[in-house]
Amino acid sequence: MTLPVSGAISLGDVNVELQRSATATISMNDSELRTLFATTSGAIGLATGYGKANKFLITIPSNQTNFDLRSYLVANGWNQTSRAEVTINSGVLIYATTTANKGLTVSGSFPNGVQIINNGTIAGHSGNGGGGSNTAGGAGTSGGTALYTTVPLIVTNNGAIRGGGGGGGGGGGVQRYNAGFTYPGGFWQVAGGAGGKGQNATSGNAVGANGATKVFTSEYGTYLGRITGGKGGTGGTWGSAGSNGAGGAVTGNWGAGSVHGGGGGGAAGKSVEGNNNITWVVTGTINGSQT
Repeated sequence: MTLPVSGAISLGDVNVELQRSATATISMNDSELRTLFATTSGAIGLATGYGKANKFLITIPSNQTNFDLRSYLVANGWNQTSRAEVTINSGVLIYATTTANKGLTVSGSFPNGVQIINNGTIAGHSGNGGGGSNTAGGAGTSGGTALYTTVPLIVTNNGAIRGGGGGGGGGGGVQRYNAGFTYPGGFWQVAGGAGGKGQNATSGNAVGANGATKVFTSEYGTYLGRITGGKGGTGGTWGSAGSNGAGGAVTGNWGAGSVHGGGGGGAAGKSVEGNNNITWVVTGTINGSQT
């Protein structure tokens, strides 16, 4: 609540605003009253409290990475007890730079609650594509989380909260032995292509690379076949898994050896972890699961 903007204000009203009992002992020189009235010294009267509220209002005006909200509030003058109300401006990106980090973390002590009004974008980082290989393609890695909270949180999401895209799986390779009637003979292998990176705050999802190819002919130049590494999978878009990499392939009926499969795509990044702590005023755009 907020103290009246005109008329009578009682010390009981001030107690309630400070989330105390209305009948608790209080004086005009009470330190929390002075903090609420924004008057740390000198003469003070109840009229000084018109329109005052026991909350800390702050706007995030510019991009932030791996953003710990509590640390930011303390560094910007929050007294660590007042209710915190945070507005993220339109066009602002709050994002993670690795999947080990979250785009926005809300944890620690908020004695009188915390509220976020998001008019920008909160985003997790992307998973990496799996490596292409002469054998089985590597798996893509999972996308990262956008918003992580361990405390009760009120969210008005007028913008977007987006988990990172999972990485695409790497393409599988081929290993083949070619008999003496081919040219050239011997053992040959080709690698699959690397998987593409998922989408994140600074780049879109990438298409996987093509695998290598080796063509075989007879000693007279007659086409006999070829071996081709699989194409890497495409990275996932916001809050989506990456695609699996393709397996290697053989054209022609010759030789002996192994054809290997592609790697699996990385899992989608989560939009929210700690969703049971959140009261949603406006849901807005959400990409990725909420757990």
